[in-house]
Amino acid sequence: MRYTAYLFLAALLVAIQGCAGSSSRTFTSAGENSAGIYSVGMETIDTAIETTASARILRKYKGSHITITSYNRRVLVIGEAPNKNIKIGVEHIIRAVPNVQEITNEISVGALSSSKTLRSDARITRRVKYYIGKKKTINAGVIKIATIKGVVYLLGLVTHAEANAASEIASTTPYVRKVIRAFAYID
Repeated sequence: MRYTAYLFLAALLVAIQGCAGSSSRTFTSAGENSAGIYSVGMETIDTAIETTASARILRKYKGSHITITSYNRRVLVIGEAPNKNIKIGVEHIIRAVPNVQEITNEISVGALSSSKTLRSDARITRRVKYYIGKKKTINAGVIKIATIKGVVYLLGLVTHAEANAASEIASTTPYVRKVIRAFAYID
């Protein structure tokens, strides 16, 4: 019984990661900011968006590296697709998912990354999460982090001060080539 519960939890964590093409694409999340704006209900909606969109994309486009990250019903889609038709098709799939309010499509068209690059991206995401978590002025639980080819995407409902601090930390993390801010502000 306990083993089954652990398997279910592991499967749920994989699904929550929102990865349609590769388990190496990572992001982090959880919690509420100090204003309590990101509720458990909203987190549940975002998880459903990520899981539904990821499953649909994986069914249709198995050879692409696509990551879906949703925060407050705003969807960031990053990754790689072999051609522009797939990039457009992925966006159409996401638009059909219930509760999606906005999509930022940052899929690059071209050759797919090697497994070495995917592992490097996962390492960068973990490092950025760790460094942000150590900063006392940032509620790290309200920031999601996604990385592709050394480009770090930061999302969440934050204050401008939190956004600036998180961006500074991400930009000074080793091997980060660029930081893209996709925050919604609460101040």
